[in-house]
Amino acid sequence: MSNLATTAHDAGKLVGFALRPRQTPWTSTEYAGLLERYESDSQFRAIVDGLTEGLGMRIVDVSTQGLFLSAAEGSPFRLAAEDYRQGMSAQDRVLHGVIQVAIAAFTFPKADVLDQDDTVAPAHITPTKLAEYIRNFAEAHAAKSPQEDQEEESVHRRTWREALARAVTMETSGGKESSRSLTGMCRYALNFLESQGLMRVVDAENSVYQGTTAYRVRLKYRAAHELLTLMRTTPPPKPAN
Repeated sequence: MSNLATTAHDAGKLVGFALRPRQTPWTSTEYAGLLERYESDSQFRAIVDGLTEGLGMRIVDVSTQGLFLSAAEGSPFRLAAEDYRQGMSAQDRVLHGVIQVAIAAFTFPKADVLDQDDTVAPAHITPTKLAEYIRNFAEAHAAKSPQEDQEEESVHRRTWREALARAVTMETSGGKESSRSLTGMCRYALNFLESQGLMRVVDAENSVYQGTTAYRVRLKYRAAHELLTLMRTTPPPKPAN
């Protein structure tokens, strides 16, 4: 291959590494080497930048931690609701959206931590604690909200009402946790983020998760959300005695 073709080939490999959810420079010396080349080789960097733009993606951060991409509207790499979970009702979509915001608020309760390059470890989180956190927030918000007529009820108020309507734990006849319960939905959300390389399991037996560098970087560029700001005012549940 020509030098240009070789460079383009290597640029594609770097983007390929970035698109693999669990791939990190710490587990691949080739990935780490390509990141160093991106910083030092202007021609290589220009080709990587052009390749990602052509694929409908934006580079949000590049460091020794990895190449982090965000898919633009219309990109074939942009996740849709059906990619997250098929067959969701309108209420389920709203509640799963609340759950994802709650995970961000619980994991990084202070916004300035997002800029600290992993010097502060994200909080450990479990499906049960997350469900309690959401319920606590919903109850606090409902108590502060003015009385509203049913037809004038805001979308936010309906969301809190839906969260409160979900039992924190609800078991099936077989004694298993239901996927329809708030805790079950929280478990699904955390498992999905883990499959995308945004959470790691630190204690499988007790279902303890922790946000990854990739999760922190993505939140850094997508954290301007009113609900996220509100949820950060709700303290996480205290550990059981």
